[in-house]
Amino acid sequence: MPKQPISIAVKIKKLVMNFTKWLLYALIILVLAYASFKVWEYKGEYEKENAAKILAKEQEIEFNDLRKNLATYAPLLVGSPSSILTTRANGKFILAYMLGADVEAFQNAFENSVPIVYVGSQLLGIGCKKSDCEESSAAFVIEPANGKVYLALRKSGELTFYGLEDSKTIPLAFEKWQGFKKAGVQ
Repeated sequence: MPKQPISIAVKIKKLVMNFTKWLLYALIILVLAYASFKVWEYKGEYEKENAAKILAKEQEIEFNDLRKNLATYAPLLVGSPSSILTTRANGKFILAYMLGADVEAFQNAFENSVPIVYVGSQLLGIGCKKSDCEESSAAFVIEPANGKVYLALRKSGELTFYGLEDSKTIPLAFEKWQGFKKAGVQ
Protein backbone atom coordinates (compact mmCIF):
# COMPACT_ATOMS: atom_id res chain seq x y z
CA MET A 1 0.00 0.00 0.00
CA PRO A 2 1.48 3.30 -1.02
CA LYS A 3 1.98 5.99 1.58
CA GLN A 4 -0.22 8.98 1.32
CA PRO A 5 1.53 12.26 1.23
CA ILE A 6 1.42 14.08 4.56
CA SER A 7 -0.41 17.29 4.24
CA ILE A 8 1.13 20.58 5.29
CA ALA A 9 -1.49 21.06 8.01
CA VAL A 10 -0.54 17.73 9.60
CA LYS A 11 3.14 18.62 9.41
CA ILE A 12 2.49 21.99 11.06
CA LYS A 13 0.35 20.32 13.72
CA LYS A 14 3.11 17.80 14.45
CA LEU A 15 5.71 20.58 14.57
CA VAL A 16 3.59 22.63 16.98
CA MET A 17 3.03 19.57 19.19
CA ASN A 18 6.78 18.84 19.35
CA PHE A 19 7.56 22.50 20.04
CA THR A 20 4.91 22.61 22.80
CA LYS A 21 6.25 19.39 24.33
CA TRP A 22 9.85 20.73 24.44
CA LEU A 23 8.68 24.09 25.73
CA LEU A 24 6.81 22.30 28.52
CA TYR A 25 9.93 20.28 29.38
CA ALA A 26 12.01 23.47 29.45
CA LEU A 27 9.46 25.17 31.74
CA ILE A 28 9.45 22.19 34.11
CA ILE A 29 13.26 22.26 34.24
CA LEU A 30 13.26 26.02 34.92
CA VAL A 31 10.66 25.66 37.70
CA LEU A 32 12.66 22.84 39.31
CA ALA A 33 15.89 24.86 39.04
CA TYR A 34 14.20 27.91 40.61
CA ALA A 35 12.72 25.80 43.42
CA SER A 36 16.13 24.21 44.06
CA PHE A 37 17.78 27.63 44.18
CA LYS A 38 15.18 28.93 46.65
CA VAL A 39 15.63 25.89 48.90
CA TRP A 40 19.41 26.40 48.80
CA GLU A 41 18.98 30.14 49.53
CA TYR A 42 16.61 29.59 52.47
CA LYS A 43 18.86 26.86 53.84
CA GLY A 44 21.79 29.31 53.80
CA GLU A 45 19.73 31.98 55.56
CA TYR A 46 18.50 29.45 58.14
CA GLU A 47 22.07 28.34 58.84
CA LYS A 48 23.21 31.98 59.25
CA GLU A 49 20.31 32.74 61.62
CA ASN A 50 21.00 29.57 63.58
CA ALA A 51 24.71 30.40 63.84
CA ALA A 52 23.85 33.94 65.00
CA LYS A 53 21.50 32.54 67.67
CA ILE A 54 24.16 30.13 68.89
CA LEU A 55 26.76 32.93 69.02
CA ALA A 56 24.35 35.22 70.91
CA LYS A 57 23.62 32.46 73.42
CA GLU A 58 27.34 31.76 73.90
CA GLN A 59 28.01 35.48 74.39
CA GLU A 60 25.15 35.73 76.89
CA ILE A 61 26.58 32.81 78.88
CA GLU A 62 30.08 34.33 78.77
CA PHE A 63 28.67 37.73 79.77
CA ASN A 64 26.85 36.27 82.77
CA ASP A 65 29.98 34.39 83.87
CA LEU A 66 32.23 37.43 83.51
CA ARG A 67 29.67 39.70 85.20
CA LYS A 68 29.53 37.38 88.23
CA ASN A 69 33.33 37.15 88.22
CA LEU A 70 33.59 40.96 88.12
CA ALA A 71 31.12 41.29 91.01
CA THR A 72 33.24 38.86 93.02
CA TYR A 73 36.56 40.68 92.65
CA ALA A 74 35.18 44.25 92.27
CA PRO A 75 35.40 45.02 96.01
CA LEU A 76 39.16 44.53 95.69
CA LEU A 77 39.22 47.37 93.15
CA VAL A 78 37.96 50.02 95.59
CA GLY A 79 40.45 52.88 95.48
CA SER A 80 41.68 51.93 91.99
CA PRO A 81 40.99 54.29 89.08
CA SER A 82 37.53 53.79 87.59
CA SER A 83 39.11 53.44 84.16
CA ILE A 84 40.37 50.00 85.19
CA LEU A 85 37.04 48.56 84.06
CA THR A 86 37.71 49.75 80.50
CA THR A 87 41.23 48.28 80.38
CA ARG A 88 40.74 44.76 81.78
CA ALA A 89 39.77 42.01 79.34
CA ASN A 90 36.72 40.97 81.37
CA GLY A 91 35.60 44.59 81.64
CA LYS A 92 36.06 45.19 77.92
CA PHE A 93 33.85 42.22 77.05
CA ILE A 94 31.17 43.26 79.55
CA LEU A 95 31.18 46.81 78.18
CA ALA A 96 31.06 45.66 74.56
CA TYR A 97 28.17 43.29 75.33
CA MET A 98 26.14 45.89 77.21
CA LEU A 99 26.93 49.00 75.15
CA GLY A 100 27.27 47.67 71.63
CA ALA A 101 28.20 50.57 69.35
CA ASP A 102 28.53 53.01 72.28
CA VAL A 103 31.49 51.15 73.82
CA GLU A 104 34.06 53.53 72.33
CA ALA A 105 32.21 56.61 73.63
CA PHE A 106 32.08 54.98 77.08
CA GLN A 107 35.81 54.25 77.03
CA ASN A 108 36.57 57.81 75.90
CA ALA A 109 34.46 59.09 78.78
CA PHE A 110 36.90 57.45 81.20
CA GLU A 111 39.97 59.40 80.04
CA ASN A 112 39.79 61.29 83.33
CA SER A 113 38.53 59.05 86.13
CA VAL A 114 38.26 59.04 89.90
CA PRO A 115 38.83 56.07 92.21
CA ILE A 116 36.12 53.45 92.60
CA VAL A 117 34.17 53.98 95.83
CA TYR A 118 31.53 52.22 97.88
CA VAL A 119 28.12 53.90 97.97
CA GLY A 120 26.18 51.80 100.43
CA SER A 121 26.50 48.23 99.18
CA GLN A 122 27.18 49.33 95.61
CA LEU A 123 30.45 50.20 93.90
CA LEU A 124 30.55 53.37 91.84
CA GLY A 125 33.06 54.34 89.16
CA ILE A 126 33.00 57.74 87.47
CA GLY A 127 34.84 59.22 84.52
CA CYS A 128 34.67 62.01 82.00
CA LYS A 129 36.36 63.12 78.82
CA LYS A 130 39.56 65.08 79.50
CA SER A 131 38.81 67.83 77.06
CA ASP A 132 35.17 68.38 78.08
CA CYS A 133 33.53 66.75 81.10
CA GLU A 134 30.23 68.44 80.31
CA GLU A 135 30.09 66.93 76.84
CA SER A 136 30.93 63.34 77.70
CA SER A 137 30.89 61.53 81.03
CA ALA A 138 30.10 58.04 82.22
CA ALA A 139 29.60 55.98 85.35
CA PHE A 140 29.17 52.37 86.31
CA VAL A 141 27.58 50.73 89.32
CA ILE A 142 28.37 47.18 90.42
CA GLU A 143 26.25 45.38 92.98
CA PRO A 144 28.53 42.67 94.41
CA ALA A 145 25.64 41.00 96.28
CA ASN A 146 23.72 40.01 93.17
CA GLY A 147 26.34 40.43 90.44
CA LYS A 148 24.50 43.19 88.57
CA VAL A 149 26.33 45.79 86.51
CA TYR A 150 24.74 49.08 85.44
CA LEU A 151 26.22 51.66 83.10
CA ALA A 152 25.37 55.28 82.40
CA LEU A 153 26.68 57.36 79.53
CA ARG A 154 26.14 61.04 78.87
CA LYS A 155 27.21 62.18 75.45
CA SER A 156 26.19 65.47 73.88
CA GLY A 157 23.93 66.15 76.86
CA GLU A 158 21.89 62.97 76.42
CA LEU A 159 21.91 60.53 79.33
CA THR A 160 21.45 56.81 78.65
CA PHE A 161 21.37 53.92 81.13
CA TYR A 162 22.33 50.33 80.32
CA GLY A 163 21.62 47.14 82.22
CA LEU A 164 18.33 48.27 83.78
CA GLU A 165 15.46 45.86 83.63
CA ASP A 166 12.05 47.17 82.64
CA SER A 167 10.34 49.25 85.33
CA LYS A 168 13.37 49.01 87.64
CA THR A 169 14.56 52.20 89.27
CA ILE A 170 18.00 53.60 88.63
CA PRO A 171 20.55 52.43 91.25
CA LEU A 172 20.98 54.82 94.16
CA ALA A 173 24.76 54.97 93.69
CA PHE A 174 24.15 57.12 90.60
CA GLU A 175 23.11 59.94 93.00
CA LYS A 176 26.81 60.44 93.72
CA TRP A 177 27.48 60.89 90.03
CA GLN A 178 27.32 64.44 88.66
CA GLY A 179 25.38 63.31 85.60
CA PHE A 180 22.24 62.45 87.54
CA LYS A 181 20.74 64.58 90.27
CA LYS A 182 18.23 62.22 91.85
CA ALA A 183 18.06 58.46 91.50
CA GLY A 184 14.74 56.73 91.06
CA VAL A 185 13.53 59.13 88.34
CA GLN A 186 13.57 57.77 84.83
